[in-house]
Amino acid sequence: MSLKDEIDGHTVLAGLLAHPAGHSMSPAMYNATFEKLGLNDAYLSFDVDAPELAHALQAMRSLHFLGGNLSMPNKQKAIPLLDKLSPAAKLIGAVNTIVNDHGVLTGHITDGTGFMQALSNDGLDIRGDKMTLAGAGGAGTAIAIQQLWTVFGKSTFLIVVMLRGKMPNVMWPSLMTKHKAMRHCLHSMINRR
Repeated sequence: MSLKDEIDGHTVLAGLLAHPAGHSMSPAMYNATFEKLGLNDAYLSFDVDAPELAHALQAMRSLHFLGGNLSMPNKQKAIPLLDKLSPAAKLIGAVNTIVNDHGVLTGHITDGTGFMQALSNDGLDIRGDKMTLAGAGGAGTAIAIQQLWTVFGKSTFLIVVMLRGKMPNVMWPSLMTKHKAMRHCLHSMINRR
């Protein structure tokens, strides 16, 4: 039986809000999961560029979506449009997942937890190991933060990312810490320029 034969008046929607969105494999992945779990849910991709994002998020509330996922260019643009943010999303300044809880939209960033879970599922424990990330975009930053949270705990670290000699504004005052060694490291990096 195909998905279109199973959609009825009780089917709940979820979806990807991205631009472009037509190439996404997310509908196939999520709809297969919904079917396997016996859920009356459907996942679609919506081509939503940043100027339409506020309307799309309001539609998500009004149409009682489960929630959805965001991709570029919407990961950062959504933040002021959401009702709540997870601690990681606040820290990173980006969201890739939205949960709709009776009209209250909460943004999450799941790249870091997903990456760490995938390593764990493969029997890899990198706590205490050196890790090299190629790139410091939304996913790379989320992975770095999740690794530090896994090792040190959620309130005991500082990440410093230098972009052309400047601190990214999404990370700067929210990442201050009381640990002397980390403050010293930050001070050394800034004075080295």
